[in-house]
Amino acid sequence: MLLSFDWVTSIRAMAVTACFLLLSCGPTDSAKKEDVKDDSRPRQAQAAPARAVILAINDVYRIEGAADGTLGGLARVRTLRRQLNDGGDPVLVLHAGDALAPALMSKKFNGGEQMIDVLNLLDGDGEAFDPHMVMTFGNHEFDLKTAELLDARVEQSQFTWLDTNIDWADGEAGEEVVAADHLVKTHRVEMGGLTIGLFSLTTDEAHPEYIAEFGDLSATARTTVAHLRGSGCDVVVGLTHLRVSQDQALLEELGAEGPDLIVGGHDHVAVERNVDGRWLVKADADALSARVIELERDAGTLKIKQRLVRLGAEGLDVLDPTVDERVQSWLKRFDPDGALAEPVGVTQVELNAEELTIRRYETNLGSWVADQMRDAIKGKPAQIALVNSGSLRLNDVIPPGNVTRGHLKELLPYATDLVMVSLTGADIDRALQHSVSDWNASGHFLQVSGLKFDHLVAESKAANIHYRDGDAWVPLDPAATYSVMLSGYIAGGKDGYPHFAEAKRLGEGGDLEKLLMARLKVAGKAGIAPKVMGRIQTIE
Repeated sequence: MLLSFDWVTSIRAMAVTACFLLLSCGPTDSAKKEDVKDDSRPRQAQAAPARAVILAINDVYRIEGAADGTLGGLARVRTLRRQLNDGGDPVLVLHAGDALAPALMSKKFNGGEQMIDVLNLLDGDGEAFDPHMVMTFGNHEFDLKTAELLDARVEQSQFTWLDTNIDWADGEAGEEVVAADHLVKTHRVEMGGLTIGLFSLTTDEAHPEYIAEFGDLSATARTTVAHLRGSGCDVVVGLTHLRVSQDQALLEELGAEGPDLIVGGHDHVAVERNVDGRWLVKADADALSARVIELERDAGTLKIKQRLVRLGAEGLDVLDPTVDERVQSWLKRFDPDGALAEPVGVTQVELNAEELTIRRYETNLGSWVADQMRDAIKGKPAQIALVNSGSLRLNDVIPPGNVTRGHLKELLPYATDLVMVSLTGADIDRALQHSVSDWNASGHFLQVSGLKFDHLVAESKAANIHYRDGDAWVPLDPAATYSVMLSGYIAGGKDGYPHFAEAKRLGEGGDLEKLLMARLKVAGKAGIAPKVMGRIQTIE
């Protein structure tokens, strides 16, 4: 057994040499023979490194994962947590936002009741509070129209929520309209000998009336990190729902005054960047993957290791039976009579709406949708059509065969009214430059009709832009005006297209879902067979 300096000094002072020899040579339950060393001089035993494990997910819209249930989903997340917890130490689960909307199931079940119910099962039976799970708000949490509905979902949660940079509006009695007991500005978790401090940052891209304001990202992070470190936290983690460019800019700007680690969401695609020794990590949407992060502090030095775990084919593909049973029960309640499986059309080819593709490249489905938009107003076709890929949310591939009502509902969970506007060539160029910026599967990436251009990835630039004039491709004229059909979200100036909201209106194109349904009906049994047309030439 190793003796501390105080014991050795005391024993020498008492001159009980024989007793000292007896104690220092016999092994005990806490020391083996090979651990016993010469204690003739004072020395201090080395402390074991402090360690903790984090499991991180983000942007999980479906409890079952991919639409057919073969990839991702919360039942596989629960299996991964169990595996990581095999050693007996708890695992900290972090969710970086976007869960309560806009999935069809969430609309039917009171703003995501089914999602919270299943998230509550990630550590047990869903009845006990989970002290090792923390979530923040994504912009789609604010799709919930009332504060009362959002507050109900937070109250339903058996885990902690963070709202560090959110200032909620006050209700009639003066209290904040969203104010559950487990909704906090910062949070501390004690794990494996480490004190982990957590704070959150949420984008202001959606700003409902029940939020008074969003705090400045940089100032909030700087102040909060200082507070957490000053309160004794060994590690400070930022749980963010921001664009990856914003996350990276924060780490670059704040340096040592910033968090040790950012666990983020919002981009829907796995991200791993090391910024001057500080990690920024995200997983794929719908829990198609998860991040496993290992923290270790040894002799005052913090080490962070992280890895991506694929959930499903070619990865961890074991469904936790308890969670899967609950998922299946919700799915049965969602479509009890099979109405969503009703065929509404036929496709001869695979239609690609996977987010990692449709938000970065031209796809045949994206081009087909944009083509239908151009002709939405009978007898008055637009020259060009633009649809933000974030409006096309199926995140799946439709195989050859029937296109179902469910496919269209999942593809277009929002009511999408079409608007035709007048834009100059310079306005369109500006839009395309934004479309290819921050190229990380962001929803502002445009699918197009009546246009073609080169996407120069290394330069983050749209170049060689042409529009279709009859059968010919003609260079876009910056000074000329063009009729452009837009999806309603970007027509309102959202997703980084503020100049669209100022454009002259030329007409209304109606509801996009109804338009696509009608076009599939016209195609009949022969169906549709769209191709990738080379409109967006990606040059990497």
